Amino acid sequence: MIEKAVTIIDLRQRREELGMTRRELAQITGISQTLIYRIEKGERVPSLAVLCELVNMIGPLRVQCGSSIYRFAKIGDSLEVDYE
Repeated sequence: MIEKAVTIIDLRQRREELGMTRRELAQITGISQTLIYRIEKGERVPSLAVLCELVNMIGPLRVQCGSSIYRFAKIGDSLEVDYE
């Protein structure tokens, strides 16, 4: 069995904090509702483009890569990545 290399660990929590459904998030990001569901469940690894669009629309997200955790946030027109 191959482990997932990258997981967004707080996408569902962040979406729910904003009072959004998966459908609403899909509408504002252009990412399919099914893909959002699969990313939240850890069944799909998001592309960098998808991760950037999510951060752009709902704010900072934490991403786990192996045993490391990174925080992705939009700063101006740039994407900032911090190691936790």
